[in-house]
Amino acid sequence: MSLKIYTFSNPNYLDQEDFWNEIKDAPYFCVTQTLVNGLSARFSKDFPKGRIGTSQNLLNNLYEDWLSTSKIIKQHTDLDSIITQELSVDLDAFAFNRDDLFKSIRVMFELGMEPTGINKDLLSEEQRILFDIFCCICNSKRINDFRIDEVLNDEEITEAIESALLLNVPDRDLSDAKIVSSSLDYSKIVIHGIHQFSPLALRMIETLSEICDVYLIFPYQDHLKNVYQTWLDIYSIFDSPIHFSENPRKPSLINDNHILGDSIGKILNGQMRQATLNTNVEIIEFNNTTEFANYVAEKFEKAIKVKEYAKKKSQSRGEAFNRSTLSYMDEQFYSADFSVNDVLKVYYPDQFGERHFLNYPLGHFFLAIANMWDEENQCLRIDDLNDIKECLQSHFFSEDYYGELCEIFTKSEVLFSSPMPTTITKMIERIDKLEKRINKKREDWIKKIEYCDLSAKEIAKLRQSLLELEKISEEFFQEFASKPQNFKLFYKNVQGYLVSKLNNEDQIDDNFRDIIERVVQRLEEVKDITASASLRCLINTMNLYLEQNPKKNVSANWIVRNFEQIDGDILLNSPKTLHFACLSDEDINATQKREFPWPLDEDFFERAQKPIDWKYQCYVKSCKEYKNFRRYALIYGLQYCRGKVKLSYIKKNGDHDRILYYPLRLMKLTVKNFYDYIVDDELKDVSSINFDEQIQSNYSLIDYDRYHLCPFKFVQETLVEGNTIYKDAFLLNKYVEIVLKGKVINDENYRISFKNRDLEMFNKQLEKDYKRMQRYLPFLTEYNKFDILYAVINSMNYMKNFNNELEQTFLRTALKDEKGSNILKNQFPQLNQDQVNEKLNDQILAEVFYKPHVGKWCEFCANKLVCVNYYKDQK
Repeated sequence: MSLKIYTFSNPNYLDQEDFWNEIKDAPYFCVTQTLVNGLSARFSKDFPKGRIGTSQNLLNNLYEDWLSTSKIIKQHTDLDSIITQELSVDLDAFAFNRDDLFKSIRVMFELGMEPTGINKDLLSEEQRILFDIFCCICNSKRINDFRIDEVLNDEEITEAIESALLLNVPDRDLSDAKIVSSSLDYSKIVIHGIHQFSPLALRMIETLSEICDVYLIFPYQDHLKNVYQTWLDIYSIFDSPIHFSENPRKPSLINDNHILGDSIGKILNGQMRQATLNTNVEIIEFNNTTEFANYVAEKFEKAIKVKEYAKKKSQSRGEAFNRSTLSYMDEQFYSADFSVNDVLKVYYPDQFGERHFLNYPLGHFFLAIANMWDEENQCLRIDDLNDIKECLQSHFFSEDYYGELCEIFTKSEVLFSSPMPTTITKMIERIDKLEKRINKKREDWIKKIEYCDLSAKEIAKLRQSLLELEKISEEFFQEFASKPQNFKLFYKNVQGYLVSKLNNEDQIDDNFRDIIERVVQRLEEVKDITASASLRCLINTMNLYLEQNPKKNVSANWIVRNFEQIDGDILLNSPKTLHFACLSDEDINATQKREFPWPLDEDFFERAQKPIDWKYQCYVKSCKEYKNFRRYALIYGLQYCRGKVKLSYIKKNGDHDRILYYPLRLMKLTVKNFYDYIVDDELKDVSSINFDEQIQSNYSLIDYDRYHLCPFKFVQETLVEGNTIYKDAFLLNKYVEIVLKGKVINDENYRISFKNRDLEMFNKQLEKDYKRMQRYLPFLTEYNKFDILYAVINSMNYMKNFNNELEQTFLRTALKDEKGSNILKNQFPQLNQDQVNEKLNDQILAEVFYKPHVGKWCEFCANKLVCVNYYKDQK
């Protein structure tokens, strides 16, 4: 048997290549599902269901043991044992990189490395630790956990191939697909379009080539050698000659897209004079990733509406309906920077395949308590209040309505800041002290502090949930460090809780109930894994244990695809516009991800190793060629796109600017800012608020002051909350300063002491009043105290009358601009009640849109986090 490598010049004429007759009855595996779809659509008679599948499905079948949960967990525990017990080095560097370290170890075994083939003197410090771990595994019984079983006979491989071909076939087509697969010639196998070879994929190719003829095929165009050289550089490493297409067909140049792709290729090929400049293709410039994500989301929302209409129409005719939302989008997106999907996942999680159990609030609970558990002291240690918040919003505890506990905690969160209590006990102590003070004497000034406005019921509920959290965590982790098979013990507790929740919780929706049931099934399957390791290892492997068994044919439908998906989509006869995004130098030329898992790097592979095996060299070369693949994919997509295209790039990445990909700059294409595309759209102003019916009819002077300064502030504080409520530490700091100023300036005793220069008495009384107030605000530091007292003492120099209510509502009633003028002058006119009634009444407010008035005063507004216009103005 052998390995044969062929190129094809034009994907639309694949069936006319000279090798076609050799492979027309062979099982056919593609690098992506989109390529499977494209070939099936373009050559439907040649690729019926049961003949074509993805190479990843085949890989999963052939190396099922190596990729299994039990194997990976055992390897994790081996690694953890070596790190925590056997290596006497400082391993702080690996504390948050253990997953990358694990991937590096797996790569080394997949490549078949030997300790004797590595020159330790040429390694970095982190790589030496990796090498020591590798040696510990190789020189112990643990090596059995890292062996890759490849003893496969012809029958097993044929079974794995056939299973991979049938894996994604719908049940309704399975019978016909089995007939097709049973008629194939299994002495041959085709693998189409792999550019990024993993070590495991290379082992698969080597194994298959020993029992059957393996055909590797990839695209190549001789007239654009520099662009397509990336394929030759990789495939020339295989120990087999490359057979080039005997009848090459150049892509047609029918439209501007084809001309643009051809011209970019010629520029990269050093043929600038032959390139066609100034084509009619425009480039959209998005300011940032969020702006691009918003553009994509609008397209997706529109598709949802069209789909719903089509679904209702089909149902009214009694027809089955199974089309996806993506099929109704008028643009298909491809991005060199895949991170935009991280934004879209937040809004459309179901679109990206089935959500992992740990991505649900209940799953976050288990991660959070594991993050907080302190093995040494056998209690929860709080380093981040977000962990507490994750637990309280998990629906783990009893609530009158969903989100109640999270709402209570959000109101009280600032109470636990600076210094943050590190245990549940300290949190409850702070709650108890606050409740005691509130109940003892409810002073008027504390009404403006959000957490002081909590009801007795809310405080009791928060306290009870924190106590339950501590008790539950102890049940899960008690004696975790001392007992053998601690993983088994922990997940037995988890399984017991989930079963109890299924039996006793009526409010779980059917979808989530199904997910929990499949998690329980998963835990039943892995219950016999006798793993023991550290808590850190438990956290790293939790996603393997707490994963629901997958549903058939449920996979991700990426709203924005990467460039690896282009090769299949250009074969579809679709009217969609293909949108190639993130076309900056930074995105095209840089490797999208690290070439190798940390701490492996290029130096390790090229200096510390002297590889002979072709698989090793092919893996390293394909990793380094990823950026060249990206530029090839852009040109390939433009060359063969049948419809319209759009090009775009994102201008900013954080604080620095990106520049457009240099061949596109050389072509002098028109670049338009995103807003130029929507400038002609009729946009409805929805930034303001209007009330059909007013909440109240009588308003005070302070209400008018709010309205006069900012109508939105009036809405929030007068109409919605009924008061000014300060929620964050910065504003509460300023609020304490204002309250103290009012007392000092308006108090006769203070005035006399200050006037008589009796500073000792003055400071003593001020210190006493500050301490009395600080009991309600335990997060105030000594630094805060110094600032507050300094400001209060300094205010005595002015000895002016102080309007407590006005100052406490706005915190600043005098603000200077760059020229030194008070921008708040005349903003707080002195009116009597009749004048207020005349200027502020139901008739006037019925016609008002409460648009925010943005200015420097927003910095001291209690609702700036709700309004956010201040931050927009600052930007």
